[in-house]
Amino acid sequence: LISDTEGLGVHWVVLPIPPEAVMSPSTSSSVAAPQPEERSVRLRVAGGAPPTSEPDSEEAILQRSIRLEEVDSDVFLASKDDLWRPAGARGVFGGQTICQTLHAAILSVPSNFAVHSFHGYFTKAGDAQRNLLFHVRRVRDGGSFVTRSIEARQRGQVVFSATMQFHRPEPSKGLEVAADMPKVDGPEGLKSDREVIEELAENPRNSEQMRQFWRQTLATPARAERRQARPPPGTARLEPVDFYWARVNGKL
Repeated sequence: LISDTEGLGVHWVVLPIPPEAVMSPSTSSSVAAPQPEERSVRLRVAGGAPPTSEPDSEEAILQRSIRLEEVDSDVFLASKDDLWRPAGARGVFGGQTICQTLHAAILSVPSNFAVHSFHGYFTKAGDAQRNLLFHVRRVRDGGSFVTRSIEARQRGQVVFSATMQFHRPEPSKGLEVAADMPKVDGPEGLKSDREVIEELAENPRNSEQMRQFWRQTLATPARAERRQARPPPGTARLEPVDFYWARVNGKL
């Protein structure tokens, strides 16, 4: 759900996130992304800065996090230098592996096809000290649908596997479905997730172990910023949904 300010472009995205959307090594995933252009991911670029601050002038870490190098036919490498292991985690951040897998598949399909479905499974924790190799298998190339199977491997073992389908866009003939923008407060004046963590790290009421964990989290450059908004009026108190404003740090 996009908020546009005076036609300046994409500034913030508010995300209702149900708990079941959180990934774990034993669950499947379903995501979608734009189609490729000239063998690279096409990204929506903000047309101007949000009203609260100027964006970082450096390339977004989030964009570098999905960078891949083609090392053989339909084999792509993610450098260990770009892999991220969150503080306290067993291995590479799973969301990054999912995005890199999708990127590898996008690089193997025609540019006029967009991802239609994605189903993936984690089988091992990724090692942030080793490169990741993505092997793409071209299952089917049809006129309207293209199917790909991808394995992310380290030391010859599969870390993550996925099957995804791409679809050539067709006219909707008037059928359009979209959720309405939730009526929530704007991002101005809301605390960022990093500001909340800073308060937790300095609060003497918290255990030293947890304060040290939050300090380690703050030592890692933030890839994105989130600001939690109050639920819209009428939201059930126990409804399992959170509302966040989010933006990428740096330039896309």
